[in-house]
Amino acid sequence: MTVAMAPTLLRYSIGLAILTIGVALVVCGAITWHYEDFAVQGVWLHDNGWKPHPTHLLVIGTCMIPLALWDIFLLEQRCIALRRATLPVPAEEGVGTAVDAAVAGEVESA
Repeated sequence: MTVAMAPTLLRYSIGLAILTIGVALVVCGAITWHYEDFAVQGVWLHDNGWKPHPTHLLVIGTCMIPLALWDIFLLEQRCIALRRATLPVPAEEGVGTAVDAAVAGEVESA
């Protein structure tokens, strides 16, 4: 592993951790809301003595999931673009590009 790969690995780990926390919050909110028989009383904080309602966990978890997925997809696209930029270009015409062959897994990079 090179030094340039470390931030990407760290960002993947952070993105997957945020995704895991988001899914856990959604599940915890749904289970807790089911435990309260899906009551909507207390959804607004001022109605419930400023205590959080299970739907608040659902909302926070639902908001975290797309952001984490977006970051993971961007990292993946950046890695593909970096691989395309570092692969050699073939000398002969009509054979296809080394990029397409390497992305498809047909040729190993040197």
